[in-house]
Amino acid sequence: MNLSAFAQFPWLPWTLALAVMLVVGLIMLAVRARRWWLKALLVLSTVLVVSGSLAGLGTAILSRASLANRAAPVPDSLSLSFMDYAPKPGSVTSSLITLNARTGAVRAQRSFPGNVYVYSVADEHTLYLVGGFTTTVTAMRASDGKYLWQTPLLSPTDPQRHLSPIASAVPSDGMLYFITGGDAGELVVLGLNANTGELVWHVSITDASIAAQTVLLAVEQNMVFVTISNSELIALRGSDGAQMWSARLAPGEALAGFPIFADGVVYIITNLQTRPNQASSRRIVALDGRDGTQLWSHPLDGQIATLARTPAGVGASSIYLEGSESVGNHDAHYLYSISAQSGNVQWKYPVTVAEGDTVSATEANNLVYIANSGETYLDAVRVGDGQRVWRHSAETNIGFGAPVVDNGVLFVKSLPIHRAGMNSDSCSFNCEPSTAIYAFDAATGSLYWHSAWAEMDILSPPWVTTDA
Repeated sequence: MNLSAFAQFPWLPWTLALAVMLVVGLIMLAVRARRWWLKALLVLSTVLVVSGSLAGLGTAILSRASLANRAAPVPDSLSLSFMDYAPKPGSVTSSLITLNARTGAVRAQRSFPGNVYVYSVADEHTLYLVGGFTTTVTAMRASDGKYLWQTPLLSPTDPQRHLSPIASAVPSDGMLYFITGGDAGELVVLGLNANTGELVWHVSITDASIAAQTVLLAVEQNMVFVTISNSELIALRGSDGAQMWSARLAPGEALAGFPIFADGVVYIITNLQTRPNQASSRRIVALDGRDGTQLWSHPLDGQIATLARTPAGVGASSIYLEGSESVGNHDAHYLYSISAQSGNVQWKYPVTVAEGDTVSATEANNLVYIANSGETYLDAVRVGDGQRVWRHSAETNIGFGAPVVDNGVLFVKSLPIHRAGMNSDSCSFNCEPSTAIYAFDAATGSLYWHSAWAEMDILSPPWVTTDA
């Protein structure tokens, strides 16, 4: 018997105890009864009570098992790693956890007190731990957590001065790229050898604005793109950091969000406000990643009132943005599919977004997987027309984030929803954990397994790695 069902359903022991007491009482009455029809009635009542109790226990056990007991059809060499954060009174502890991507079983777990690794990243075989309170990069083998190397982030011109990352690192083609804040108004871009941690090159940008809301580091086709202000983007060669080109927006125009990079093209969304108190106009611009020349420019749909600064995702021929439109006296939120060839809106999908919520969109196998940190469901829609194919609805007040698809399996993290009027601890029949990693069949939404991590916040997306 799966006794974990009792922990999952606290009402079950009391219900079984009452059922046992009722059965004993019915048997005693049946023994003492003198009329045959009364004996038959009491025996029938006993059978019904026993059957109902067994059915309830079986349903509980099966529903518990249905959350976690199926292996996903991926190679056993595939792993799933993530960073989590467990705040405790007077201390901060982060943990690196590696799961078997096929079963969800824990392969390795290592704790790191005193730091929150918010900028950590991974490539196919290696995890790179970079934190918000640290100036050290630690490389670990994903399969077993073995330390490979550790490098402090120091100023190349002043080795006594530590540099702090201000955006996520990016691994690409054997290199690991960082953008850090130096002195006032300075950005320092670092290129490290991903196998050894040695510094290969650095670039100091003294006229940058580290307070810009769009500071970003991205890598595409051996080019490192850096936004150095709200109106300027530069491209560096990935092998040596040499500046290849820069692009500056027109006067009065500013970046409306983070640039988007896909297939050698840089997409930027801009705001242009010509007069004070006048509504700004937005356009999407496509630049050739090789030399910065403009490929096309297109005004965004005038009905779109707001756009999130961070793009929801990028697909093979689409850009996914979350935004809103004014409808009557309220705002209606949507996920927009924008053509990467023209900038036209192809379709929009309704989402519910409150302040602080994040919408993520991951495209794979002709589907777009939409995860919302503030909604209790995970949706899969068609790339072509945005029509929903399947939905997973949570039984508790949990949201979803950072979906990743590999080998036909969708891996996603869950997180509690902290919103007025919503209790993330409430639990109905067949409830789901508030903080967990899930594995779904990407085509149908059928659940393979989940791995629950109570009292922890999962900081990172799930990283898929392999030891093959």
